[in-house]
Amino acid sequence: MALDRAFEDWARDHLSGLGAFEIKRMFGGAGVMADGVMFAILDDDTLWMKADEALSVEMEALGSRRFSMPTKSGKVMTL
Repeated sequence: MALDRAFEDWARDHLSGLGAFEIKRMFGGAGVMADGVMFAILDDDTLWMKADEALSVEMEALGSRRFSMPTKSGKVMTL
């Protein structure tokens, strides 16, 4: 995971209409949080939105893909 400061600023600007939130750097990327709940991940110039199963189906139908990353055990974790 990696996060460029310019992309973080871009994301902050584009999400500003949502109200109060914070961006916390972690593991080279960042989590976007509101009221203690993470609703997005910033990584490698990509904004990953968290969704429940129903919304995930709709988002995938529109061309989105799921966030995934390798684990220490060699498996792939998908969020």
